[in-house]
Amino acid sequence: IAYPFSLLGTALVPPLAVTGVTLYAGSYEQAAGAMLLFVTNLTAIVAMASAVFLLTGYVDWSRLLRERRRVRTSYATVATGVVLLLIPLGLTTKGLIDDAAALRASQRAASAWLDGTDGISVTALEVEGDRVSITVHGAGTPPAPEVLHARLVEELDREVVVEMRFVPEVVHVIGGDRP
Repeated sequence: IAYPFSLLGTALVPPLAVTGVTLYAGSYEQAAGAMLLFVTNLTAIVAMASAVFLLTGYVDWSRLLRERRRVRTSYATVATGVVLLLIPLGLTTKGLIDDAAALRASQRAASAWLDGTDGISVTALEVEGDRVSITVHGAGTPPAPEVLHARLVEELDREVVVEMRFVPEVVHVIGGDRP
C-alpha cells in the first residue's frame, strides 16, 4: 500500500517545492509553470482515481445512484478542472512550438549568412522574443552583421534586435621545426 502513496508524493511534492523555491527567488514565471505542473498532476490523479474506483466497482452502484446529484457535481468539477487546465497547457505548448520554429528559422538565417565563409562557425544561438543573440567563432572576418539582421528579419517575418558576438581564433605556434 506504500507504493501508490510514494507515487503520489513523487508527482506532487517536487513541483510544489519548485513553486516555493522559485517564488522565494522572485522567478514568478517559473513558479507559475511549476504550479501549473502541480495542478495538472493533482487533477490527473483525481480524475484517474475516480475513473478507476468507478470502473472497478470499488464504490457500490446503488450508493452512486442514491447520491447521483453529489456524484454528478464531483465529476463535473473534475471535468471542469481538466478543461480549464487545457487552456494554459495549450498556450504553453503553442509558445514552445513557436520558440522552436523561431530557433530553426534563425539557424537557417545564420547558416545562409555564413555560407561561403571558411573557418567561422556559430557556437551559440538564442532567440528570446524579438531578440536574437548569436556567437560566432573562428579565424578571419565574419560577414557584415547587417546582412545577418536582414536574413533574420526575412526568416522570422518580423523585426528583431540582433546581438552578435565574434570570438576570433588566434593560433600561436612557438618553437620546433614547424613552418
